[in-house]
Amino acid sequence: MFAALDVKAGTIVGKCMARHRASEFRKFLDEIERNVPANLDVHIVMDNYATHKTKPIRNWFAKAPRWHVHSPPTSTSWINSGRTLLRAADRARL
Repeated sequence: MFAALDVKAGTIVGKCMARHRASEFRKFLDEIERNVPANLDVHIVMDNYATHKTKPIRNWFAKAPRWHVHSPPTSTSWINSGRTLLRAADRARL
């Protein structure tokens, strides 16, 4: 499952896919890119799954300067890091 949260609207875009390869992840990133207004930055919190570190995905992020990748340390629960990031984004919006 891939999921994206629109903090301002409070909505979630989720995709369940049979496989979790770089090609499926790329399709999900492309969908978010198409649906987020071009004037907004996109912050993504990813776990340390190998799919997120493939060369095609790294190249995609290198060409997407408005995307900001946050990867929690392997010893940290990614959900706690995600909550921290979302809390900070919410405070910044106030």
